[in-house]
Amino acid sequence: MPARLTFQFLDTGMGDGTLVQMRRHGAAFDRLMLVDFGEKGSPFTVAHEDALAYLVEQIDQNSMARGSAHPYVDGLVLTHPDSDHYNKVPQLLDATYPSYGKRRRLRFGKLSYSGASKEYKTVVEGRLNGRVDAGIDPMPSCYASKLSGSHNLAPWDTHGPIKLYVLSSNWPHRAAKTNPKSVVLMFELDGKRVILCGDATKATERHILKTVMRGDTGQVRCHALKLGHHGSKGSSGVDWVKATRPHAIFASGDQVWTHPYCGAICRFVVHDTLVDHFSKDSYFTCGDRGTYHNNATTLAICMNLWYLAQRKSEKLIDEETGASVVAAAGACFGVQWELTIEAGHPIELTRTQTYLPKPANVDDPYPCAAPSVPVPA
Repeated sequence: MPARLTFQFLDTGMGDGTLVQMRRHGAAFDRLMLVDFGEKGSPFTVAHEDALAYLVEQIDQNSMARGSAHPYVDGLVLTHPDSDHYNKVPQLLDATYPSYGKRRRLRFGKLSYSGASKEYKTVVEGRLNGRVDAGIDPMPSCYASKLSGSHNLAPWDTHGPIKLYVLSSNWPHRAAKTNPKSVVLMFELDGKRVILCGDATKATERHILKTVMRGDTGQVRCHALKLGHHGSKGSSGVDWVKATRPHAIFASGDQVWTHPYCGAICRFVVHDTLVDHFSKDSYFTCGDRGTYHNNATTLAICMNLWYLAQRKSEKLIDEETGASVVAAAGACFGVQWELTIEAGHPIELTRTQTYLPKPANVDDPYPCAAPSVPVPA
């Protein structure tokens, strides 16, 4: 089997978490990296509970395949000290992994994070202390992995042909505001790149383009991009959209604070970066000025927030069973997305099964988000 790079964009509710699975050619197990795992303020708990169960299962199976004496994840990256990006890590540490019982607990190979350890409350200095083999490694201030005195990127880490770059961390310094100092990661295999932005802002994006890349934006042209700050209006600036030009975009969010924002998604639609991926309608929900809009699309717009029931009573179809279910107004449905890059093969994009709305109920799309609606200038 050729080398493979897989991203599990977890649905944690109003939070974030991405499991990255890296496999060498011919290997029987993955090298695992967890980028954030947290949630706060969601009206429903099922999302992060399902995400936790999924992670426990994947970690358990992979640890057994590699012959590990205990559940093991090679790397944990905490992009910044907002609790919705790290506060579920203790649940992973406390979880029972089926093949290992209650006595053998999860260990990490390496921990990297932005900011100061005390900003993560007791998670870094307390809960993770003694559970990380290579110790706890704060990212340097204003750091990017590039050749000294050059704008050319250099890998921060590698796994066979898979390369991992840091585009930004602790910008402009470790004591800066939380979101701008997010760790921004870029993975590459077979010439295909995926960027994870944490809660990076437009200012962080400008720093990457102007200071790190010195205008050589070709190095950040990517196939997939996880939008900064859950797709908020303070991220995904026009220059960043034009530089990265992703074929597919991802964002986490829930029925809180109208994330992801329709306007952020629109910038990618307007600048025609996204591919027409789905043969039949896929769905996503986005927010604008406190109002949610359900959208049908064939473009590779892959939001964890799939659909929000807005009528008093709506019927949806369970994809797995074909049965009808009734949802009350305010019920939201999420999905987990999987993106796989395999050397010598096209990118694969799939999602978990969920509930399909009746097309007639998707009657209030945000203008630029639906291909059937003219895109505003």
